[in-house]
Amino acid sequence: MSAGTCSCTTRRASRPSVFAPDVMVVFGVPGTERRVYKLWEEDRAPAVVFEVSSRATWLTDQGNKRALCERLGVGEYFLWDPRYEYLTPPLQGFCLVGGSYRALRADARVA
Repeated sequence: MSAGTCSCTTRRASRPSVFAPDVMVVFGVPGTERRVYKLWEEDRAPAVVFEVSSRATWLTDQGNKRALCERLGVGEYFLWDPRYEYLTPPLQGFCLVGGSYRALRADARVA
């Protein structure tokens, strides 16, 4: 399943934690259309999340959202700054290794 306009709910509760990645890819789940991806029902974290950073989102994308994806077990997390204004370098990738994100180098190896 891949989604670009789908929010992701992390747990069933009266006040669930919700985040809305710009794009997420989840393998091994039905490709049915859904507005909300419920982690506790699917029992599978996204394999990869892509965030397009902007003036309004870049701090959250680098901070809280990245930390949440790390805790949820999202295998890879990518940030892209299409205007080259907020992120250096403008494309950043992270790979989950032993429960923590490690930066990917430009040659796609884990640093």
